[in-house]
Amino acid sequence: MRTFISDIIPRLQRFSKKLDRNSTLTNKNWVLLSDEPDKKIVYIFSEKENLLRIAENGRIKKGKWGYLGNSSIEIDIDNEPMLFKHAFLDEHLLALKLDGTEEFALLINELNYDNFLNTIEKLNSFLEDTYLKQTTKSFSGLQKQITNIAINSDQPFNQNDFPSLAIELETLKRKLQNYPKRNVTDIIVSYSKDHLLKNEWFQSNPKLSEDIAKQEVALNEIEMLFNVSRTNPNFQEQFKNFIRQELE
Repeated sequence: MRTFISDIIPRLQRFSKKLDRNSTLTNKNWVLLSDEPDKKIVYIFSEKENLLRIAENGRIKKGKWGYLGNSSIEIDIDNEPMLFKHAFLDEHLLALKLDGTEEFALLINELNYDNFLNTIEKLNSFLEDTYLKQTTKSFSGLQKQITNIAINSDQPFNQNDFPSLAIELETLKRKLQNYPKRNVTDIIVSYSKDHLLKNEWFQSNPKLSEDIAKQEVALNEIEMLFNVSRTNPNFQEQFKNFIRQELE
């Protein structure tokens, strides 16, 4: 397995989900991050018989894996067992530390790998923006976690400047499949920008309007970008158009 030396992963432990035998490990396909962008190797952990399937270019070979307790995982490929320690887990990334070393195997949720997180540079940028540059700031009487980003008054909007935004939008699009499509982008943009919702939207799409107002639909990155770009109307207009394009 390709491994990397990382100074970011050890700093993320307090943000990590717990790893256990019944974790999301077995409910996702994980792509091993490498320094070869054209090479995609997918790891599929099965609870049945602790089978590990490794898919590359349509070909599958089989190995074994096992949760050993104490955040330890054994992975056996080609009869070469390796011991890893859980280093970090969220819905996007599983980082496993090769025991006795400072090296990490980085496995990306396949949905996010295909959409964005397919290089070590993009992953590091995403982790920095999402976890390590956050500061607490009051917004409309509520405590919000916002990324410490400054938007210049003449800066144009460029989606590639905000890697964590791509992840939030993909998650949001999947979430919105559970709601009617009426006034969806109006509701998202208006609440994210000004925390305002029209009465007519509560009538046309009541469940989404209520869940947005109760903050049961995550809009953290979108709200943050509107908040920090208030002195740049061109940026905000371009950003609004981008959101509409992505969600409609």
